[in-house]
Amino acid sequence: MINSLVSKEKKMKYIKKFLEVLFKWKFKPVSEKKYREADAIVTQAYSVLKNGKPGPGNELIAKTAKALSQMYRLPVLTQSEIELADDSLLYVYIYRGQTGGHSTMACNTYTITEAQASFCKKRGWKKIIVVAFPLHMGRAIWTYQLFGLETMPANMPKTGYAHSELIHWSHRKEWLFFLREILVRVFFFLQKKI
Repeated sequence: MINSLVSKEKKMKYIKKFLEVLFKWKFKPVSEKKYREADAIVTQAYSVLKNGKPGPGNELIAKTAKALSQMYRLPVLTQSEIELADDSLLYVYIYRGQTGGHSTMACNTYTITEAQASFCKKRGWKKIIVVAFPLHMGRAIWTYQLFGLETMPANMPKTGYAHSELIHWSHRKEWLFFLREILVRVFFFLQKKI
């Protein structure tokens, strides 16, 4: 009887999470008071341009991270694409995966989050502000939470990330990113990475 209830509860939790993975796309920023409790800011980069420049998405992410860093006097954990967009940020950790601008099995949201979470844990940091493209925010937040961090989504600009000359095909149009993100969310869910 008890095993049956536990099994049913697990199934319901699994179904609820799967539905969230498919249908939750908006993540509200928290209050200014809550942001003041943060230990650090983490970013998830966007694609770079074919000419090697950071691209509009990374510039928006860098601008948001910088504003938050200055306002709350917080260090930033980021990737080389964001450093390329603004090297004056208060960086304490820069992930330099060798991807050529593409996500790979060895360098993606999960591996970047794992490295950033390890850095945070070594310093006793538990609360982070997540700066990412709005359609990527959910997967980023869920992955950081998987590593035991308390997440606070940043208030991100809604548009202006895409560009026809970005290296990553799915970042050239926001609707392409959305379609890819659905598939990647399901993949991460099935792999227990969110």
